[in-house]
Amino acid sequence: MLHGQWQDRTSKLAPHRPYLEQRIAEGCTNLSQLHRELIELGVRCSYQALREYVHPLRPRRNPPQGRPPMVRPPSPRQATGWIMSHPDHLREEE
Repeated sequence: MLHGQWQDRTSKLAPHRPYLEQRIAEGCTNLSQLHRELIELGVRCSYQALREYVHPLRPRRNPPQGRPPMVRPPSPRQATGWIMSHPDHLREEE
């Protein structure tokens, strides 16, 4: 259903890609600010369309280096499954 007439369509924002790349390179990654600037330039686009278009252009955020990522505690269902299972049927991490 999703394949067809909409697949190879260019975005309304494609002509403004150099401007968006320049603003992002300058450090402006605030989408609300970018949306206001585009509206002032006369570009008619929704905030959601801008968000989807700019997503691949924005720099990736690296997680903080100081501490390891938090591990989610097991759910009660998981813990019960571990307790009720025979030890031979559990994986090493369980």
